[in-house]
Amino acid sequence: MFISSERLKDLPTVKTERLVLRPMELADCEKVVEWRNKDRIFKMSYQSEPFTLEKQREWFLQTRDSRVDYILTVDGIPIGSFAFKPFDWDLGRSAEQSRYIGEDWALGKGYVKEASKAWTKLGFDLGLDVIFAVCRSDNGATNHINKINGFKELWRERRNGHKWIIWCLKRSDYDLHNTGEGR
Repeated sequence: MFISSERLKDLPTVKTERLVLRPMELADCEKVVEWRNKDRIFKMSYQSEPFTLEKQREWFLQTRDSRVDYILTVDGIPIGSFAFKPFDWDLGRSAEQSRYIGEDWALGKGYVKEASKAWTKLGFDLGLDVIFAVCRSDNGATNHINKINGFKELWRERRNGHKWIIWCLKRSDYDLHNTGEGR
C-alpha cells in the first residue's frame, strides 16, 4: 500500500531554511527531461535510453495518482527533483525515494542534504511506514546522505552491470534518529 489517494490530491509545499520543495507540475517536464538526460544523472539511473519531452509529459499525466513528485527550488529557481514511488514490500505503506540536483551550479552547496531531511519527514507525515532508497554503490554523496539521515543498508546487488545498495528507513527508526523517542 502506498500513500492514500486523498493525500495525493492535496500535497503541501515544504520549506527549509534556504529551499522550497513544491509539487511537480506539467510545466516542469521540459526542465526534468533536460536534467534526466545529463550524463551524471542518467548514468546513476535505471534508464537505458534518453528521455523525451513527449514521453515525460505522458508519464507525468499517467502517474499523478500513484507517485509523489516534487521540484526543489532555491530563490524560486528549479534546481532538482525529489520523488516517492510505490515499493511493494510487506512492510506496511512503503515507497522508494529518488532525488537529484539537475543544475550544475547548485552542486556542492548542501542543498540535497538540507532538502532530504524535510523530504523524509514529508514521507512519514504522508503516512509512509518505510522509505527505501536504491543507489549505485559508486554514488558516494547520495549514499552518505542516506546514512546520515538514518537509513540502514539492507543489501547490495548487481543490476545492469553495476553494484547497487538498497537502503531502508522505518518510521520507528526515523523517530529514534530525529527525536530520541521511538513510537
